[in-house]
Amino acid sequence: MALPDHDSPLLEVRLRLARETVSTLGLAPLTSFVVPRPRTAGTSAVRTFLAAHGTVTAVAAFDDDIALRTLTTLHDLGLAAPDDLAVIGFDDTEYGALVTPPLTTVRIDAEVHGRLAARAALGLDLAGLSPERGRIIARGSA
Repeated sequence: MALPDHDSPLLEVRLRLARETVSTLGLAPLTSFVVPRPRTAGTSAVRTFLAAHGTVTAVAAFDDDIALRTLTTLHDLGLAAPDDLAVIGFDDTEYGALVTPPLTTVRIDAEVHGRLAARAALGLDLAGLSPERGRIIARGSA
């Protein structure tokens, strides 16, 4: 799992959910690494990760920003997604559809989740708010 080079309140939650998912699916334990800024540092980090984990075929990124950084580093290393390494993001930002290859990502109903969290924090009624299930937006990177 490709991670950001900064703290995020979502980091531990997404890591926990990713670990639970690989366990449920019977996959090898999750291995994570940071894809930092600037571009040269990100390229170095991905190069180092791939050298140490030569059997890795896919990277799930913390969010679309990290996934796009990962796709860029693959290009810089002379590699391509999904042939050399499949890459999937999270959040479905508009930029993922604009790159080549277009970024495969997970779309969630962030607005409704935010409203639910705000209402719960304020002790307000949660009725009428029901987020859609997350879903994969399949594009060319995975």
